[in-house]
Amino acid sequence: TYAVLSPIGGYLADRFSRRWVIGGSLFLWSLVTWWTGHVTSFHELLAARAIMGISEAFYIPAALALIADYHQGETRSRAVGMHQMGIYIGVIIGGPMKLGAWIWGLVTAATHVDEPVQVHVIHTNQPGGSTPDA
Repeated sequence: TYAVLSPIGGYLADRFSRRWVIGGSLFLWSLVTWWTGHVTSFHELLAARAIMGISEAFYIPAALALIADYHQGETRSRAVGMHQMGIYIGVIIGGPMKLGAWIWGLVTAATHVDEPVQVHVIHTNQPGGSTPDA
């Protein structure tokens, strides 16, 4: 969806307020990011990721055009480079954070370090709001 809709995102950024296109795409991106954490099936995940591509397709052309509006001549390339660097640093930092969570999951599964927490949660969150003692 990202590749196909990027020209439409660029068209919208040229026709409407670039700030509004950026704001709308970031709002949609935030909603989809939240939704991705709550999907319950592969099809929901696929739909969430497709919509994520739509939000990104609207963001990048508008953001680069806005940067070009404010940076002429000598500073334009540097400003675009800084923007792109921010995106890629986020990806670089996000990967190890995900890996760290995955490794922690393996450690807890292998060593049962988290069992006291699981037992507490199970015993305090019984269906119907009752506790095991009731």
